[in-house]
Amino acid sequence: MIATATTAARKIVFVDQAAAFGGSIVVLAHLIRFIDRRHYDPVLITPMPRDVLRTLFDPELPIRHVTWKHDYRARERFIARFRRFGPLAHRLGGYLFALLSLKSNTQYRLQLWRVLHAERPVLVHVNNNAFQAAEVCALAGIPFVWHFHGLISGERLVGWRRWVLRKALRFVSISEYIAGLAGAYRAPGFQPIDVIPNPAPKPVDLSRGELLELRCRWGIAAGATVIGIFGRLVEWKGQLEFLQAFSQVQREFPDAVALIVGDASDLGQEYEARLRASVTEELRPRVVFTGYMADVGPLYQMCDIVVHASIEPEPFGLVIVEAMSAGSAVIASELGAGPELVADGETGLLVDPRKPERLATALRTLLGDRELRARLADRGKTYAREKFDPERYSASMGELYRRLV
Repeated sequence: MIATATTAARKIVFVDQAAAFGGSIVVLAHLIRFIDRRHYDPVLITPMPRDVLRTLFDPELPIRHVTWKHDYRARERFIARFRRFGPLAHRLGGYLFALLSLKSNTQYRLQLWRVLHAERPVLVHVNNNAFQAAEVCALAGIPFVWHFHGLISGERLVGWRRWVLRKALRFVSISEYIAGLAGAYRAPGFQPIDVIPNPAPKPVDLSRGELLELRCRWGIAAGATVIGIFGRLVEWKGQLEFLQAFSQVQREFPDAVALIVGDASDLGQEYEARLRASVTEELRPRVVFTGYMADVGPLYQMCDIVVHASIEPEPFGLVIVEAMSAGSAVIASELGAGPELVADGETGLLVDPRKPERLATALRTLLGDRELRARLADRGKTYAREKFDPERYSASMGELYRRLV
């Protein structure tokens, strides 16, 4: 149950345009769950499927379901047809999609405007680069905060986008890494960027008996060393490199089991097929694919080691702090924000997962040294539960809102 907002509470509308489950919507759920309802009355606008929303948000939260036809998934499917003809054709596909989506995007903006006009918020929190929402706010004169969850390195603001984002009251970044990119992305004289790291909830600690029962449910022996990798099955998350590294160490450590948690989006079916095909007959009994899991907390606790293997720079790395908070020893990608979250050799290990042999070396280190594994897990758990506490995160956001409104 959520606390009832007081009559003095100020309405804040959160807008998220993600059409599929991901870290940004999970973080937003934590923010809304713990925000101080004595001062703020939250409303959520999202196209996210209702079955996903039910797993994340309290049923009493006001949710305005605004969908749009030509989202990023539709864009990727469309321009993929042009990619095989080279970079010029790929760019042309992007331009053609922009023209085709003009009508539906205009309709989406109008729907947003109607909802915002009806809600009359004192502030709009634009989550995860939801640019259409920022456009509506800028044109309608509605105060808004722009929350950076990711950014393309080297991108520059020009023309219309520059004008829109100049209207933001504040920028918030999930990491110093993204703040650094955004500093180049924005123009001189833009608003400051507040770095507020994403939260990770403290899990309900399972008993030894509960963990053994969970292992049994997944067909994993009580004495096995479980190595997990969590996230959507997409190339840049590095599940293939993880399996390559696991194959290099599996004979040395016959009790090790690889647990792959997550499913493919509608854009990643081919990649999932490649992953499953890469598992040899020898490895098959020791590789478990869980598919989509609404609650991954117990699976984190079941893992002795969690690998974060993103082969592209990670904007934050929610898996890293979730795994640390659950008490798993962590091997994290050094690309992107990973070094902000993990002190190499103190709270986890950092590697370049683009080179599976280096990832295999890190696996050997932790598989072969139980004391080191336990020490890293314990230190990481203490650090993550204090640093990335959701209530602390929501308090920081609440203080930002207070200064702005």
